[in-house]
Amino acid sequence: MPSAILLLLLLLPLIDANRYRSTKKLLVPFGDRFRNPPQISLTLRDGVYTDIIEGMDPLIVWEDEIASSGGEESGFSFRAGIQSGLRRTPENVWGAVRTRLSNRLDAMFRVDYQGESDQTQANVEFSNIDQSTSFRLDTTWSTWQPLVRRFEATKRFFVQEGEGQMSVTPRIVNSIVSGVSGFYRDVVLEYGSVRRNANGGRTNLKLTLANSFDKELEIEHSTRNTAVQILASRNSQEVTASQQLDDDNRVIANMNSLGELSLAWEHQFSRKGILMNSKGTTTNRRYSDMDEDEFSASTIKATLQTSDETIQVEYNDGPWSCNVAAPLAFFDARDTRGATFRIQRKIELSGLDDIFI
Repeated sequence: MPSAILLLLLLLPLIDANRYRSTKKLLVPFGDRFRNPPQISLTLRDGVYTDIIEGMDPLIVWEDEIASSGGEESGFSFRAGIQSGLRRTPENVWGAVRTRLSNRLDAMFRVDYQGESDQTQANVEFSNIDQSTSFRLDTTWSTWQPLVRRFEATKRFFVQEGEGQMSVTPRIVNSIVSGVSGFYRDVVLEYGSVRRNANGGRTNLKLTLANSFDKELEIEHSTRNTAVQILASRNSQEVTASQQLDDDNRVIANMNSLGELSLAWEHQFSRKGILMNSKGTTTNRRYSDMDEDEFSASTIKATLQTSDETIQVEYNDGPWSCNVAAPLAFFDARDTRGATFRIQRKIELSGLDDIFI
């Protein structure tokens, strides 16, 4: 399998006989072990299933990173992840190595295996230390036949006395235009505010200039309470606006050139009392005493979509989530068909640290 061999090649640079730290662990030049245990999510959907495994649809997700004991000076790190069900081909297996080739050049190599399409994607990127210049090559491997998907070079620089950053990215993309497959050239121009201005505003702009007649424009502007996004091309246009009403309530509206409209209301429940942290355990500590990364707020979001005339409700509470989708006709007593639901629980598989490096 090409993916297995590519992942093996990805791991070879990690082995260095002169830098073994312990023969009781996997022989890799790292001072720290993988720290994040895998998570398993159980999902219950409406329907008829042959057994409990099929009905719960367990999905295992793991992602972690380890860095060399030399720290930033050696500039060597390894990241890996997997997402897979118990009875099917892994949906995604990936690994990435980043290393410092010299005192001015970094390199990154990443491999992704997509189980559904049975394809392996390999990406190589070189960049200088301050990330102002980079080169990237994306390829796809299928049945031992490599295919170059994209090559790009990016140059970034500051403008407006350091208040904004601009980048220019000429690309060669293997794509299909008007039913014809081939390599096409385009240029992507991006501008982004480094920090918010005195009024809390920030603007991002992305413009793609292709050698065909098609052009794409993406504009994002946000203030403290309001955000607007515009996506426009020759074939479609879309506008999304959101307004933060207060600390706990936000509304989002989306409209496109096809006449489709969606309205959403998002509510975050009170931050006082017993809270559920990101690991799924309860705590009596107040939100103000908790770090941002250990707090997971309980939220509910209701969305009305005119494209398919449905209402979708999503509720999240720490490791628990619930999604309900129903057509507008469902709320009519004469038609109670068509509603679907999904309940999901994420479980952290702690206590398995010794399995990992």
